[in-house]
Amino acid sequence: MEREQPLDACLDRVRGGQTIDDALAEHAADGEALRPLLDIATRLESLPDPNVSLAGLMNTLGRLGSQTLATSRAEPAPPKVRWFSRPVWTRAAAIVLVMFLIGWGTVNASANAMPGDFLYPVKLFTERARFFLTLNTEDQAELRIVFSSRRLREAVAQQQRTGEVDPQLLKDMLEEARLAVLTAPELPERGRQLLVSRAAYLTDYQYDALGRFADDGGSQSQIVEQYRDMCRDRSRWMRQMLGPVNGSSRGSTTEHPDRHGDWNSWRNRCPTW
Repeated sequence: MEREQPLDACLDRVRGGQTIDDALAEHAADGEALRPLLDIATRLESLPDPNVSLAGLMNTLGRLGSQTLATSRAEPAPPKVRWFSRPVWTRAAAIVLVMFLIGWGTVNASANAMPGDFLYPVKLFTERARFFLTLNTEDQAELRIVFSSRRLREAVAQQQRTGEVDPQLLKDMLEEARLAVLTAPELPERGRQLLVSRAAYLTDYQYDALGRFADDGGSQSQIVEQYRDMCRDRSRWMRQMLGPVNGSSRGSTTEHPDRHGDWNSWRNRCPTW
C-alpha cells in the first residue's frame, strides 16, 4: 500500500476527533514515518488565514537566504537521506509553509529580481529551497552551476545600473562553481567529465566578463582583477582532468598530467584564496 493512503486515513481519523496516537494504532509499521507528517499536516490545517506583514516577511527571508547560503557552502559530503526521515520532512514542510505564506505568484515574480530589489530575498530563498529538495548529487551540482551563472548576470546588471558591483556577488559566483566541481569524484566518469567541462567553460566566460569590469578603470578594478585571476587559476585546474578536445585554459603552458588519475587528489588541489 502506498504511504499516502495510510496518511490520508489517519488524517480522516484525526479530523473525526481521534488523537494522533489512536489514528496511528492501525498503522504501527509505518508509525515512525507517518507521525511527523501527520503532526505537520494537522498543524497546517489548524493555522488561521495568514495575516502577513510583507516587509517583515522579506526581512525574514533575507536572513534565511543568507543563513542557508552559508550552510550550503560546506564541503560536499552528502549523506544518504531517507525520504521519510523526520529532519527532511520537517524542513520540507517549513519550506512549503513559507511558500504558502508568500504565494507562488510572488515566488515566480522574484525569478528576475536583482540585488537591491524588494523580491531578491525571495529569489535567494527559493534557490536554497530548490537545492535542499534536490537529493541527487549530480542534479545538485547542476543547480550550483546555474546559481553561479545567475550571480554573474546579477553582477553585470548591478555594474550597469550603479557603476559598481558588490564583491560578495563575485565571491558567491566563484563559490557555487567551486562546490559544484568538488562533487565530481562522486559521479560516474561520464558525469565527471561533463560537469567539469561545463564548469570550466562557465569559468572562462566569467573570466571574460570580469575583464570588462577591470578594463573600465573604475575604483573597483583591482578588486575585480583578483576575482578574475581566480577564474583563470581554476580554469587551468579544471582542465587538468579534461582531454585536449575541450581546449586548453587561457595562458596555460602546462600539459594535462594525471588526466584519468586520482580525482580525489585533484579535488584537493583546487585553488583557493
